[in-house]
Amino acid sequence: MKRILLTLMMCMVLVSLVSAEPSYTFQQNTAVDLKITCLDENNSLCNDVTICTLTVNKPDMTNLVKNVSMTHNDNFYNYTLNTTQTETLGEHSATIICLGGGVDDGYTSFTYLITTNGLQLT
Repeated sequence: MKRILLTLMMCMVLVSLVSAEPSYTFQQNTAVDLKITCLDENNSLCNDVTICTLTVNKPDMTNLVKNVSMTHNDNFYNYTLNTTQTETLGEHSATIICLGGGVDDGYTSFTYLITTNGLQLT
């Protein structure tokens, strides 16, 4: 069975998602580009037949966005959260699922924090 490997990146930088802490911190009321690189089992970029969708839950676990399609680009898939979608402070959870025609599939989950100044308290 083929698998699609998903690597999440912000600002075009690959990031490892292995921490219990939020993976990213963003400033409240600021547009945010969520970008994901999709790779097939041969480590080749996924083609435009692969469909990637995004679900984001607010800190109270209500949906901010649910199964929205991400835009395919030659090198990544993208979804932009607008300024009203980054107004709720706190830790949000996100899941991206990509389906590539039956046998190709993959997903990644991560969390991000929205703060007033875009900085995480230490």
